[in-house]
Amino acid sequence: THRHTDTQTHRHRHRHTDRHRHRHTHRRIHTHTHIKHAKPCFPRSQDKLNQVYELGCTSFAVLFDDIDKGMCPEDQEAFASFSHAHCHVANHVLRNLGPRRLLFCPTEYCTSRAEPTIRDSVYLNTLGSSLDPSIQVLWTGDAVIPEYITPESLQAVNAAIGRKCVIWDNIHANDYDPRRVYLGPYAGRPARIADHVQGVLTNPNCQYSLNFVALHSMAAWHRLGAAYDERVAFRQAVTDWVSRIAQGGTGKQAAAVGVDA
Repeated sequence: THRHTDTQTHRHRHRHTDRHRHRHTHRRIHTHTHIKHAKPCFPRSQDKLNQVYELGCTSFAVLFDDIDKGMCPEDQEAFASFSHAHCHVANHVLRNLGPRRLLFCPTEYCTSRAEPTIRDSVYLNTLGSSLDPSIQVLWTGDAVIPEYITPESLQAVNAAIGRKCVIWDNIHANDYDPRRVYLGPYAGRPARIADHVQGVLTNPNCQYSLNFVALHSMAAWHRLGAAYDERVAFRQAVTDWVSRIAQGGTGKQAAAVGVDA
């Protein structure tokens, strides 16, 4: 799940490519429980963001997941609600940094965490009215790790936040129990959800080299659309992975999970 304890900015592990020394990276800001939203990002954090931006990072994420909803006295005087405070911080980052893409993870990031419901959530509806419309909002589905994500399940949240969400998919995640490794294909997400989202990010296994099947099949899902078959994708991914192992590609990692080349 989304377990992060530091407010310091660090490399966003969900998306990172490096081609010809031109880096397309995400940098994320995760908040401490005791953040003062009336002083957004703090001078030190703003300096860090500027430094990373000057290095070529153009996409950032502000993450408010898994934090307490309490506010300090200063924030209680400055903001009408917890959600207004979050919008203030994200809008501030957008105005002062001007990133190519800014992602925002709400504290209510799935159906099961919406209070009392998505439709009646003051928090989510405030995002719809107060968060800059260019900021993309992350959503994990009906639960932190949902078995299925359907177009129908996304209609309510998109209406509340006033935009199509970005799926932050925990289907491959194992940070909540690193003793387990997800080796199955991307599944339970029909191609039709593409019309209801701005994008899909994956939260993979912590052991990056063991994400071959997960990422291989997810790429096939994106490429094939309605023609995607999770069973076919799984067999193809395993075949390609074993071939790489036989060539000496990921032998140690494969041996650790019992893959026989």
